[in-house]
Amino acid sequence: MLSDLRIYTGSRIIYALTASKVAGAVSQTGIYDYRVDDGSEKYSHFGAPPPSVEIFLKDTKEYQTSDTSSVGEIIVRGPAVVGGEADLGIAGKIKPDHTLALLP
Repeated sequence: MLSDLRIYTGSRIIYALTASKVAGAVSQTGIYDYRVDDGSEKYSHFGAPPPSVEIFLKDTKEYQTSDTSSVGEIIVRGPAVVGGEADLGIAGKIKPDHTLALLP
């Protein structure tokens, strides 16, 4: 039982990005997600999207997707989204390990 308690409280905090138009998480970290990277101080890491949503990044004036980086305004689509598609109005980045991170 103590091992279970360590698993749930000794790990990093499980983080989930949610939105009012999405039933469930837009993306979330896993319980064993201990990743640390050079950019962790610059943006919030939210993990991979669940199977019920697709994440797209729309170019904005400030953020443009290029061959080397995927950045833009987060758009979510799928059966868990009210109306089929929702614009979250926040900027995000797809990291090299295919996880979503919010930009400042």
